[in-house]
Amino acid sequence: MIDRRQQHGAPGFSLIEVMVATAVLLVVVLMVGAVFRQASSSWDGGYARAEGGMVVRGVLGSIQRELSQAVDGRRFPGVWDYDVPVNVNGSTLEFIRPHFDQEKGQTLEEEKKREKYLLVSYTATSGKIEREQQVLKWNEGSQKWQNDGSPERSDIYKDGAGMRPGYGFKARFKFVGDEVDDPGVGLGPDGNPKTGVFWTVPTVSLRVDLVRTGSFSGLRVRSLGRDGKKDTDDDIMVR
Repeated sequence: MIDRRQQHGAPGFSLIEVMVATAVLLVVVLMVGAVFRQASSSWDGGYARAEGGMVVRGVLGSIQRELSQAVDGRRFPGVWDYDVPVNVNGSTLEFIRPHFDQEKGQTLEEEKKREKYLLVSYTATSGKIEREQQVLKWNEGSQKWQNDGSPERSDIYKDGAGMRPGYGFKARFKFVGDEVDDPGVGLGPDGNPKTGVFWTVPTVSLRVDLVRTGSFSGLRVRSLGRDGKKDTDDDIMVR
């Protein structure tokens, strides 16, 4: 006798079973893809944050190095209108520092004898920081300091510049000034208070706000003067 059941092949999957399996597989693929996309987005966002933070720290370091050379602005009547050594006002940071440009092959010592200074101004606006410098010189006739030539302007920071595009890194800057003690003056090496040292320590605070994440981080740095020490010996120099 012939068993007719053996004439048929192995039973297969029905159309419904195939559709269900395909749907389940599709859901799994979509879930795995979502996990990878989220991980990739987090990685890119973290990289953009680190990259932006590096740029911002570079800007802050540049300001800090220049601020460490600041002299007492009150020693420059005619070009300094404030009653403080360094003007710090929210979006503006202004100070005066020596200017040694070594033009025309002159040595640094020869440049010092010219006694030129720079009036430096940093202005934080929406999405950028602008730096302006104005060369100052002493007028023997009027016995006053005056501007020498036209000011030079440049942008030292712009949102997105030098960073990975498409991640919305934006920085919001604010300058905050602190004075450790009331400004005082000590005698210089020659015993003259006019060549002494004003012990005022400028402080710059920088707030960074990341628009995409809504989080923020703060950077705070103090200008410690030319010796790099937290003391009152050389933080604001005068001639």
